[in-house]
Amino acid sequence: MGKQDKVIGYCRLSLEEKDQGSSLASQQSEITAHVERLGLKGDLEFLEDDGWSGASKRRPAFNRLKKMVDAGEVSAVVVRGQDRLGRNLRDF
Repeated sequence: MGKQDKVIGYCRLSLEEKDQGSSLASQQSEITAHVERLGLKGDLEFLEDDGWSGASKRRPAFNRLKKMVDAGEVSAVVVRGQDRLGRNLRDF
């Protein structure tokens, strides 16, 4: 399996969402189901930022994700929703 056979599921949970009972596990479940529906092939790996705002540029897992994408190490990135990547496209 080559480096292009890696699918990354990116999960982010803000402190506010934690207080409302949301979880990274629920995002992982949604992403896993979506990857299966799409028929994406490859190893599914999750990167998680727990307790980070979508506006923060210091999110460790998000920055690792960007480096992996820039290096051509992944075939697809799957998120529960666009807001997991950033508050808006400019942030992303």
